[in-house]
Amino acid sequence: MLKYKLILTVALLIVVQALCSYPPNPRAVYFRLLNEDGSSLQDERSSLVSISRLFDVEKNHETKGFGFVYGNGDMFAKFELGNFQRDWLPGDTLSIAVFRSGGNSSMVKFVLPIPEGSDAIWWGYPDTAEKDYPGEPLSLLPCVLKIETDNKKDAAVFQNGNKIGQLKDGVLTIEKFAGDPAGEYHLEAPAQGWHWEPASKQVSLDDFTLQAAKEHDKDGRRDIYGHGIQFRLVKDE
Repeated sequence: MLKYKLILTVALLIVVQALCSYPPNPRAVYFRLLNEDGSSLQDERSSLVSISRLFDVEKNHETKGFGFVYGNGDMFAKFELGNFQRDWLPGDTLSIAVFRSGGNSSMVKFVLPIPEGSDAIWWGYPDTAEKDYPGEPLSLLPCVLKIETDNKKDAAVFQNGNKIGQLKDGVLTIEKFAGDPAGEYHLEAPAQGWHWEPASKQVSLDDFTLQAAKEHDKDGRRDIYGHGIQFRLVKDE
């Protein structure tokens, strides 16, 4: 009798553990990604990063069930709703940001109200004779970070402790990022008796906003995702 009770207890524990570990409301969302000119991305996943948010939970591309998949000549950003570990309902919103580093530094941000249903969502996938797919592909647009000071002093610019550029006449505009633009930025120390305010600035992908092309139309571009940070040179007291 004791043997059967032990077997039953172990079986119940296995069932409970399985139920607790299974993500609530599992559903995968795939967003088709395109270049600014509408062409498909190449299979270069190492240059891509993503962040996503559902309610108060944030995940990145390295989280299990997230990341990037390539197939049929297209790149997709993948997000597993169940792995946010929150019960969601149709109409709740998934916020995402995707960034690509390198010579084609670019990004896209998007907010998706989760549609009805339980099947995987292939957003922007080309329609076929058998099935229509929701939404339009997400186009990656140029990403620009402008760093400036209230004077025209030259100074080295650092991101996460690594030098990434030099202010010229108090301005540095970054359009090509070797990696993720998120991080802590600061300037080299000024002359003795002076300091920068703030001492450093934290930047995230969330900080970049879509800006109208008329403000950045020298290269015939449409829109960009831009962000600016400013430093003031202050005399020590």
